[in-house]
Amino acid sequence: ARRFRREIETVNPDLIMINSDGSEASAIAGGLWNRHRTLALYNLSVSPVEGGLLDRWADRLMKILTMRFCALVIHASDGARREWNRFTFFPESRSTVIHNGVDEPAPAPAPARSGFGVADEDFIFCLAARLHPIKGIAYLLDAVRLSPGDFAKSKVLICGDGPSLEALTAECSIPPLAGIVQTLGFRKDVVDVIRMSDCLLVTSVASENLSLAALEALMLGKPVISTRVGGMAEAVLNEETGLFVPPKSAEALRDAMVR
Repeated sequence: ARRFRREIETVNPDLIMINSDGSEASAIAGGLWNRHRTLALYNLSVSPVEGGLLDRWADRLMKILTMRFCALVIHASDGARREWNRFTFFPESRSTVIHNGVDEPAPAPAPARSGFGVADEDFIFCLAARLHPIKGIAYLLDAVRLSPGDFAKSKVLICGDGPSLEALTAECSIPPLAGIVQTLGFRKDVVDVIRMSDCLLVTSVASENLSLAALEALMLGKPVISTRVGGMAEAVLNEETGLFVPPKSAEALRDAMVR
């Protein structure tokens, strides 16, 4: 923080925008230099921290300090804003919301399903996310395992990269997941995969705010099944444009997917 503060003083910018949650030193440096010219952007909901009580309190204290070193905190959803303000005792007057936005998908035909090893009559679920345990993909796999027969005419395509990719790929090669769940890795054509799919899944247990993939799916007329985390309720209308399920419930997720 001290080193970065010296760099800021040399450049003397008009404004510093910190992409927070993990950038505590940068936010503190900006606040020490000029709090009135430092903004913090929070794109995630409050993420749980592993470890003991001391680790959790140290993390909470750092989050509290980080927000107070900024003149204004900007969130991508009102749900995440309320969550952060409660967690850090932050005054609502110093926070605001700018919802995530996505470009309108250009009109285009869906890619051929055969290129993904999917039959035309299959019902396709798509999940597009950073492959990390916090995204709740383990509960998706458990949902399929609960009644694989219900998914005999379905495919689940997982798009994304991350620390869980290798383990997920290996897990999906073993029955009963094999032939139903497929990992596609990092894709530059996620919108086309969503366009080809019938439903988008957001299974996060935390660290979700306002999923860009969900917004793209809704703009393409695709329903979304989502856990009720972060600001997802500000995008998906339950029972109208999608379904909400509680986090960490494979049973509820299975029921929603089968429905």
